[in-house]
Amino acid sequence: MAPMPELSARGRVVRVGYSMNVHPCESVDELEAALRAGPAEIRKRLFPGKPTGAGLRLSAAAAEQLVFDAARLQRLKALVDSLGLFAFTANAFPAGNFNSGRVKEEVFRPSWRDPARAAYTLAAAHALAGLGGGPEVTLSTVAGGYRADGDDRRARDEMARQLAQVAAGLHTLRVETGVSVRVCLEPEPLTTCETAADVVEFFRHHVYPGGERALYGTDKYNHEQATDILHEHLGVCLDACHHAVMWEDAADVVDRYDRAGIEIGKVQVTCAVEGPPAELARLAEPRYFHQVCAAGGRRAADLPEAVGWTEGVARSHFHVPVFLEEIGGLRTTQSFLRTVIDLVLERGLCSDFEIETYTWDVIPPADRERLCGPTLIDCLVREYGWLLEVLQARP
Repeated sequence: MAPMPELSARGRVVRVGYSMNVHPCESVDELEAALRAGPAEIRKRLFPGKPTGAGLRLSAAAAEQLVFDAARLQRLKALVDSLGLFAFTANAFPAGNFNSGRVKEEVFRPSWRDPARAAYTLAAAHALAGLGGGPEVTLSTVAGGYRADGDDRRARDEMARQLAQVAAGLHTLRVETGVSVRVCLEPEPLTTCETAADVVEFFRHHVYPGGERALYGTDKYNHEQATDILHEHLGVCLDACHHAVMWEDAADVVDRYDRAGIEIGKVQVTCAVEGPPAELARLAEPRYFHQVCAAGGRRAADLPEAVGWTEGVARSHFHVPVFLEEIGGLRTTQSFLRTVIDLVLERGLCSDFEIETYTWDVIPPADRERLCGPTLIDCLVREYGWLLEVLQARP
């Protein structure tokens, strides 16, 4: 594989990594072990001698430890530097354990109505800023909360106020450190914001007006400053799998964010799986939600609920290897992903790309080993190879 040239998106250097939520990273010790075993090994295989991006997984417990223990944060920074890595983004979506037991709806909790979500996000932001990954870094987070826990105007206004307070905290962090952290809401089926249209509505009718009032009302910022703070520190994480599951059009997704002036902080390089519902059902497993949406609009929260469906084609939120157009006789949404990458680069809307296939240990072993490789690193190397080829093919 040829080394990756320095690519740019209208003047911004393209940064590539993979989300470390594929590793156990609940504690700082686990995070350090994962950095050695994952991104450092990727660097050796693909980018020897070059600084290499890392997409951290910061749990609530790890973020809290790092923000309250300056010496521990400095040791982590020293490790990151010694491994030749730079942490340009982090996943602060799942607050708790993500790699064992039943995750399902717990991944969406706490919601942005809960001050615990704001505290967790600010702690993760301070930790990420302290690692020196660049003057602009991003955090991905849940797009509101789990809809089943409550979704009305009051709930959304409360979320907007919490997001505004976090944005104000990130403004202070930038003034103190020179690092601008952008919190990126990641729309997903079953959350407050499921689609690009939902995100635009949430920002237009709740985040911007409510957030501006919340900040302007403190007498600390004028109206223009409040607006600037929200636009600088809030944005969207475009997970291609999630949008594809909802049968959105890739060009329409990018257009909506572009027209609304909502910054795409990062693109999560992901593919969903598509096929007859009865065949998709064999991928059901007990850890994660695998939301299902049929081409005609019929929906299910998880694969077992779609077992009896007999009509048409459906897509499921089951992240599958991005280099595959089909797996186990089922198609993937790779073409959707390609379109997203092309459009955001062509328009200079995003320069950060994070591979996020976290399902390696729940993909049927026969499919994984036959199509992807014997080890996790082998699988990740193949995903990097596909993404780099797509990036390098652009004029």
